[in-house]
Amino acid sequence: MSITARVASSVGFAAVAVWLLRQATGYASLLLDDKHQRKIICGKKWRWEWSLESDCFRVGLVWPVVLWLTMIISSAALAVYCLLPGSFTSNGFCGTGSREKPVRRPLGPVIMRDNRTRVGSAVVALSIVQAAVLLYAWQYEAGTISLAHVYTSLVAQLAVLIAVANAIFFAIYLFSDRMLYAGLFPWPLPTLVLVHLLVGSCEIYYSFFTPATRNVPIFGRKASLYANTVVISTLISAITLLTYTRAQLRPVFVRPLLPGSAADPQYLEYSPASDVEANENDDEATPLARRADQKPVPLVETSEFNVSWYSTLAFSWTNDILRRGTVRPLEATDLCYLDESDMPIPSWRRYLRHRKPGRSLLVTMLLTFAPELVLQAVLGLTTSVLYFSGPFFLQRILRSIELLGGKSDGIGHSRPAEKSIRGAYLDAFGLLFFTLAATILSNQTLWVGRHIGMRIKGILVAELSSKTLRRRGKGTWEDAKSATDGDEDKDADEDDMDAAPTAQAAADGKIMNLLTADFSKVSEVAAYLDNTYSMPLMLFIGIWYMYLLLGVSALVGLSMTVFYIPLSKMLFKYLTKVEEKLTSLSDERVTVITELLQGIKAVKL
Repeated sequence: MSITARVASSVGFAAVAVWLLRQATGYASLLLDDKHQRKIICGKKWRWEWSLESDCFRVGLVWPVVLWLTMIISSAALAVYCLLPGSFTSNGFCGTGSREKPVRRPLGPVIMRDNRTRVGSAVVALSIVQAAVLLYAWQYEAGTISLAHVYTSLVAQLAVLIAVANAIFFAIYLFSDRMLYAGLFPWPLPTLVLVHLLVGSCEIYYSFFTPATRNVPIFGRKASLYANTVVISTLISAITLLTYTRAQLRPVFVRPLLPGSAADPQYLEYSPASDVEANENDDEATPLARRADQKPVPLVETSEFNVSWYSTLAFSWTNDILRRGTVRPLEATDLCYLDESDMPIPSWRRYLRHRKPGRSLLVTMLLTFAPELVLQAVLGLTTSVLYFSGPFFLQRILRSIELLGGKSDGIGHSRPAEKSIRGAYLDAFGLLFFTLAATILSNQTLWVGRHIGMRIKGILVAELSSKTLRRRGKGTWEDAKSATDGDEDKDADEDDMDAAPTAQAAADGKIMNLLTADFSKVSEVAAYLDNTYSMPLMLFIGIWYMYLLLGVSALVGLSMTVFYIPLSKMLFKYLTKVEEKLTSLSDERVTVITELLQGIKAVKL
């Protein structure tokens, strides 16, 4: 992007921010100074009631403050974003992605996948449609001064800003190098759409789902233009936000399947035999070679950090390797390179920055992986709270069924229901949404823990290797005889030489046991570390929720669990002894196998 275009875009967004600030200031002065305008907007009771169910307080005060503040901050952020150097290549201002280096096309036959053009076109089209709908409603109510006019004018301005900004940044992407361009839209734009969606959802709730508005038509011919506009605008915001999450961060390269699979027609064009013959003199371009004298094609980079938010949350970036596994047995060339953050060397460097004399290994590990542990803790605690969304919404649904059925007043007349059917449908939607959110966050928590465990295992292996080399560097058992000449007799030397290999074999057995068993257990503990603080939180919430539902009777049932505490303690001690015994037996087994292999080696040599 040229400097002129950057400056022009920055000046444009800055001008929008200034114009919005002046408009917000004018609206505030109008409501504070002009008593007549206050009565027109808020009715005879022009003083706001501090409740969101009050139309004047909600649409006359809260929504303008939220929307104008969001638009002003986002416009200023976009103005700064356009002037940042490298903002359209590394996308560092947006904070998306963990790598600054551009994506490179790997050698050999690959298929490049990049959906940003399709996603960007859909986002721009949805933004234009939303802006057109809101501008029409704003123009229709232009001659009136009402709460509906205030809300429509605010969301129309927000929709126009979103549509123009989407079109600008999508055009920037189309005229940029797509291999260097990271992401598609900067973070202020999804933030604006999210705010638009939240405000629209709250307005729908307070306009159609409260006891006073439960009979107001929501959508259709019987509904007002304001109702139809709010519903359509909110639905478009939800679809636009979901479309944002489908945009990839960078292009993704995958290997094609072998011929004979009908999974995708584009894979059938690839023929390994013809490629090997055609590239017989070019080792670097030989694809999936079977011959030992040819260099195989390097692996492709992992697509974990280059895919969309949707693919990250749903783990759909693993579909390619799963599809290959259903067609044919997987091979080494089907795998991907690890991301640089998961490599042992970067993790070891992070560990060395926090390792100090006198500091324990546990504290050093906690300081090294503090960001990942904090993320795991936040996800784990959020998941613990969301696990109780199912019982909460089920209780509300049962309460709605009870109220909607009506109750007899004792004379034979039935009282009207205190809750509309709309509330029951809203509770059912909440049950579905929060259950899915809990499942997604639980999987992400486990995935973050797996990353931590893999990196901790690499650090422990490196630490053990360096310590073993330092100890062996001081002298091996083969130097035992020369070290004891002149001080001990020949029999003592022979005894030392016989005992030294045994001691060395025992040490090797313990080292192998650490590498194969103990380090794997430590990495498993790191994967489930969030349970140490999420389980107590779930226990507290569960007891409190049962007390609200059952009263003192819940404590009677809870008291029965006290009798299981000593039993659990005894069982845990027994399992600990069994585990220690199994560990010692495993050490002995590895020691015997090591001695056997050393004896075979000595006989052969």
